[in-house]
Amino acid sequence: EFLGVIFYWKQSSMLLPTIHNRVCINLILRRTPNHKIFGCSLQLLSEGRMGKGVVGGCRRALSSSASPLMEYPIHVDIPVQWGDMDCFKHVNNVQYIKYFETARIAHFRAFKDAVIENGDEDKVDFDGFINAKSVGPILASTSCKYRFPVEFPDDLVACSRIPVDLIEKDRFTMQYMVWSKTHERVAAEGDGTIVMYDYQSGKKSIVSEALKACIGRIEGEIGIQ
Repeated sequence: EFLGVIFYWKQSSMLLPTIHNRVCINLILRRTPNHKIFGCSLQLLSEGRMGKGVVGGCRRALSSSASPLMEYPIHVDIPVQWGDMDCFKHVNNVQYIKYFETARIAHFRAFKDAVIENGDEDKVDFDGFINAKSVGPILASTSCKYRFPVEFPDDLVACSRIPVDLIEKDRFTMQYMVWSKTHERVAAEGDGTIVMYDYQSGKKSIVSEALKACIGRIEGEIGIQ
């Protein structure tokens, strides 16, 4: 027996900062004996009272059978421009690095809501972080794997995530994906090494515990058992 579950939640710039005002996910899932879906209470699903951690847990549980988009908390819609293409009649390779950058900045901006929800406003200087006035991120390296040539017209989704198990003392890895809506497939994947840098002293810094908690909240790891 299958159960179709349709649930909505108000879009949060922290959880899914896309241009859409609401997010709708239609999940066709097998009913489990204890009336839960991957550990998510059907009552909570029906009432729309899932916490962000629960939503993140469902997202990860479904990722193996659903769209790869479900594996990334940050989505940014990007329409392909005619000028993005080159003489080979597909989007130029350099453009994907720019798409990654767009997702990366959206991810950093999402930190603000996460910091507030964690109650760590006094521990993370978000203005200094995002505007390179104190301790903030600096891109150390980036890479891209091109999976599928994209042409105009198309609408892309630039996505990002920060695996919590790849956070180190002074850096973390951000992973990217560019999804083609027209072809419904991955156009490119990549990653970037981001180092924490003290822009006042000109030296490397550390990934603070407050920042780790912020990253964890966005990734949906906080509160998951």
